[in-house]
Amino acid sequence: MDEPHNYFTKKAYKGSNVVVLEDAMEENGWSDAAFMTRKQATDNDITILPRSQGTVITRWFPIKTKGKRRLGSKKDKLASVSYTIYNISQTSIAPPDEDEDEDEDDFEDEEDDEGDDEGDD
Repeated sequence: MDEPHNYFTKKAYKGSNVVVLEDAMEENGWSDAAFMTRKQATDNDITILPRSQGTVITRWFPIKTKGKRRLGSKKDKLASVSYTIYNISQTSIAPPDEDEDEDEDDFEDEEDDEGDDEGDD
C-alpha cells in the first residue's frame, strides 16, 4: 500500500493522520492512497461523487503566546485545524475498477474457447 498523500502536492500525511487514512482505505477498499480536499477538487473541476463521506484529519501546530514563559518550561501551546479530505476513488477522476476489466477479458476468452470446440467434432 502506498503512503497516504495529497493528490496535488504529493506530500505524505504524517503522524496519527497516516493511521486514520490507512484505516479508511482498508475499511472502504480504496487501493489508491491519494487524497484531496473539497476545495482542491472544486478548484480543479473535479467532482466529489454523491453520498461520499470524507475522512477527517487534524493538523497540529505550535502557537506563540504573549507574555513570559517559565524558565525551563518545555510546554508549548498547540492549536489544531481539522480538514475533511476525500480519496481519489470518491471523485470523478477515480481510476476504473480493475475487476471489471478482468471480467470482460475472461468472458471474451470463454467465447473463443467455445468456438474452437465446435470445429473439432
